[in-house]
Amino acid sequence: MKYVLSRITDQGSKKNINQDASYVGGLESRNYRSLFGIVCDGVGSCEHSEIASARGVSAFTDWFEKCYFDFADEEDEEQFCGLLYERWFALFNIINDYVVDFAEVNKIRLGSTLSCILVRGSFYYILHIGDTRIYKITDEIVQLTPDHTITGLELSRGNITEEEALTDSRRHTLTKCLGMRKHVRAEFFTGEFFGDTKFLICSDGFRGIVDDEQILSELSGDKPLKQNMLDKAVRSIIRINRSEGENDNITAVVIQMSEE
Repeated sequence: MKYVLSRITDQGSKKNINQDASYVGGLESRNYRSLFGIVCDGVGSCEHSEIASARGVSAFTDWFEKCYFDFADEEDEEQFCGLLYERWFALFNIINDYVVDFAEVNKIRLGSTLSCILVRGSFYYILHIGDTRIYKITDEIVQLTPDHTITGLELSRGNITEEEALTDSRRHTLTKCLGMRKHVRAEFFTGEFFGDTKFLICSDGFRGIVDDEQILSELSGDKPLKQNMLDKAVRSIIRINRSEGENDNITAVVIQMSEE
């Protein structure tokens, strides 16, 4: 399959610093092409959260570019998934301990979401904590990650409806994130995809005002886009958010897979 990668970020109109951090890249091993994307959104209520988000992205980027080759060609799918699970959680715990210790030593508060995806062959693998979302986009849009927010928790318990969740005042209040405390636990997901597919990772500023159907429409569903058109579509969504009053940092990473 062919692929196109896009990474766009916008500081926002009322932010002095961009607390979002992101990366997307690919590499070729002997048997596989692997694509990796990550977005970390620093917690806005904490003054120095750009430190946490930058640490998360730099550590996972270094892992992908320098360490992933060790098992990138593992042909047993179950074995590969188990190795990835172990490596990702070990790395996440190291990063989380660093952020928690840094905050304690410097007597500051900081935290970040962390959502990353690895695409290899016809499978995808996700590590996720916080409310940065990962979507799978074909002729429909499917949210692959839960929101670790009070609203997301209440929704999962059936205490509020999906419509109520859209305007719930607690929808940006995180229940867990990178750096919140020692021994915080991220979630791991895996799945298979077929045919033309886009994977979108986006901070809450990217989807804070536009709804899922607008995102699906702007990114042209399962229609493959050339690099300039994919970048243009992502920027279009950012402009819509900004024009409708979104002031937060806005970041999106797209991994597009196509058979063309």
